[in-house]
Amino acid sequence: MQAADERASKQICELLNVVETIKSRNSDLEAQIERYHKEETAAVVENQKLKSEISNLKAVNEKCFYRIKGLNDQIESLSREINEESTFKLEITKREEEEKHCHTVTAAD
Repeated sequence: MQAADERASKQICELLNVVETIKSRNSDLEAQIERYHKEETAAVVENQKLKSEISNLKAVNEKCFYRIKGLNDQIESLSREINEESTFKLEITKREEEEKHCHTVTAAD
């Protein structure tokens, strides 16, 4: 009977050890879950910040795009003006050369 009591006592001690191990493991898991929740919350906050930053960058990008488009339009306009002016100057130079040629021919006659 004493042997049976000792075995039962030993089994109870082993079960108590198992219970303590399970409690400890459960506590560790709860702490880990808490850390994961904090990390998840931090990640959500960071994600929101990044989304906001991306949105701001898109707005800046759009402003820059339209500014560049406006500058390109100005460049094209100035380029057309320069081409027209060059064509006009070329025409004047041609006429001046023709007039010189006419004066030279007239003077030679």
